[in-house]
Amino acid sequence: DGGICQICREAIDAELTYPHPDSVSIDHIRPLARGGTHDIENLQLSHLRCNLQKGVRKKPRRPRDDRRDY
Repeated sequence: DGGICQICREAIDAELTYPHPDSVSIDHIRPLARGGTHDIENLQLSHLRCNLQKGVRKKPRRPRDDRRDY
């Protein structure tokens, strides 16, 4: 993902570590709770804060590009 958070589209500082809110996190595009998998096609980089704010939405966002399909 080029070091870019796929939720907010801002750069991720690879030197920050958990639990810093801007540290890197792995986000499931389709949440596990909604039938998503751990497959690489369902994973994207995000900031920890963005991933935690996202949570499990009732309705998924429209995909930003053609590699994400629900």
